[in-house]
Amino acid sequence: MSSFYLFTGIAHFTNPEFFLDVMPAFMPSHQLLVDLSGYAEIILALALLTGFLRKIAAYLIILMLISFFLVHLDMIFTYEVLDNYYLNKLLLLTRIPLQLGLIYWAYQYCKD
Repeated sequence: MSSFYLFTGIAHFTNPEFFLDVMPAFMPSHQLLVDLSGYAEIILALALLTGFLRKIAAYLIILMLISFFLVHLDMIFTYEVLDNYYLNKLLLLTRIPLQLGLIYWAYQYCKD
């Protein structure tokens, strides 16, 4: 799990346009939020590798993932779907169960 969040955290800085494009319009300071979430993912990824911080990092990842539901739900209702409407909407909808799976994965690190 650590490598997953390390990779996605770094991606916030190597490909910020991807993350900026999916930011909901109602959220302020898009670049700042993308940067902060990238830093958070990197720090939490490293904290997962540290025994005494692992559980705290996992709980913080769960909170971060819950906050990301704002982005996913906004995309479902406002994102401009191109070409194949049904296929694109289906892909957007699959992000919700994927997010729940990531939360469950992080929760496994919370157990003693």
